[in-house]
Amino acid sequence: MNLPKQVPQLPKLLENPLRFFRPTGELTGPLSTKIFVSSSATDADLFVILQAFSPESKEADFQGTVDPRSPLAQGCLGASHRKLDMASSKPYRPFYSHDEILPVTPHEVCELDVEIWPTCVILPAGYRIGTQISGHDFEREPSGDADGVWVSRGSGPWLHTSPVDRPKSIFGGKATIHMDSATASYLTLPDIAPH
Repeated sequence: MNLPKQVPQLPKLLENPLRFFRPTGELTGPLSTKIFVSSSATDADLFVILQAFSPESKEADFQGTVDPRSPLAQGCLGASHRKLDMASSKPYRPFYSHDEILPVTPHEVCELDVEIWPTCVILPAGYRIGTQISGHDFEREPSGDADGVWVSRGSGPWLHTSPVDRPKSIFGGKATIHMDSATASYLTLPDIAPH
């Protein structure tokens, strides 16, 4: 079995919010990313989004499980839930134990393995995939088809915005992604070459 391809050099959060690459064929299976992050607070949410773009730079959205205008794939992880179940984890699919909360030590770099929901797509020739990392749910500008109850923005109606679940005293810090020879962040993809 060939392991998924690893795409090095994830983007820095502020300097380069969207980094592009071209898939060589079909993307089918689980995805993940390794990110080294520090926070000025004791926790941080990281949201990793993959978007597909046409040669004319128009985003292709997809029918998702919770939103009819979903990006290609997305995943998220609260840094305090980073502990892995090593017996169940795979190099391409982290499995979290969720048996203890590991607060972040402010300004200390910690290693996160973020699961991204599996996908299955063959993009037309010339399409590119963009990777976006942020500290909040993915939300695009609303389309003109709002029905007044809920507006599709790409992540569904259930967002990580409740001050009860995300108090500023814990989640209100500045998160920094670290990238150097000791903290090489990368994206793992199930890129299946054409036969």
